[in-house]
Amino acid sequence: MNECIEALEDARPNQSIHIGAVTKYTALLLKAKAAADLAGNDNSSPHWEEVLDATNKIIASNKFSLYPNLYELFKLPGKLANESLFELQYSDFGVGTGDIVRPGVDWGTFFRWQGPSGDQKGSPISGAGWVPPSQNIVDFLTNRGDVERLKNTIQYCGINGNPATSVTTPSGDVVYGNPFGIKYFNGKAYLPKAQMTEGRMEYGANNNVRILRYADVLLLNAEAKVRKGQNGDEPFRLVRERAKLGAIANVTLNQILDERRAEFACEWWGERFNDLVRTGKAKEVFGAKFIPGVSESLPIPQTQIDANPNFR
Repeated sequence: MNECIEALEDARPNQSIHIGAVTKYTALLLKAKAAADLAGNDNSSPHWEEVLDATNKIIASNKFSLYPNLYELFKLPGKLANESLFELQYSDFGVGTGDIVRPGVDWGTFFRWQGPSGDQKGSPISGAGWVPPSQNIVDFLTNRGDVERLKNTIQYCGINGNPATSVTTPSGDVVYGNPFGIKYFNGKAYLPKAQMTEGRMEYGANNNVRILRYADVLLLNAEAKVRKGQNGDEPFRLVRERAKLGAIANVTLNQILDERRAEFACEWWGERFNDLVRTGKAKEVFGAKFIPGVSESLPIPQTQIDANPNFR
């Protein structure tokens, strides 16, 4: 990342010569995240200085800001916002029909499988219903009074998934229950019908996948400061303020980690899992399901093992 930082464009991705390209700030955030992983739960690790330095540089650039409307951040208005440090980009170019993406590079492979399952009675707000939000995260957001994040992250499949019932999203889309009892679908992968291009009623069409955000910069900055015995209140306040939550004085490490859990809930890169692993809390949370030294990584598929002569 140090080599990349010096070589990449000094711009926000949405200001880049190639709109949405990675820039030096993308590399700085990746460096900070890697350094946090290396530091683990050791407050004395010198890697926390690297986290602090990298995030301070992003903040000091004054190029980034939190998108003010948390609910719209993951929808079309939030595409390549000033909060974005990296997104997977898709476009239908405003065209209602036709094949406008390369074969195999389809937004549907990300969005459609997360849409609400069951008979949606012709509505484009539909999908496979895979990987729904857990009751655990719904309860967590509810119990902490995190209304804005709950609205942004959790959408409902009828009433308790009952196929005989329906609910209306904050954007006015009717969603029916399903025969599988799935209660929720991912609000961060939800594109309202009103934001779809006329004639192209494909779930998620024309939306981007948000990968790296300025909220991560601010929360890592707060964490590094607290771990180094400094005050992390200001970057922490900015993230909570956007979520319409009050400031907390003398914020603690556990409060920051809880805020990360809430802020990145149901985002697809495993921020929560990674935070649990790097802080040594994974075994505590997952119990026997987590085997140290094994469960930190995705398993290699057997077909790939069989195809690699080095495994024989």
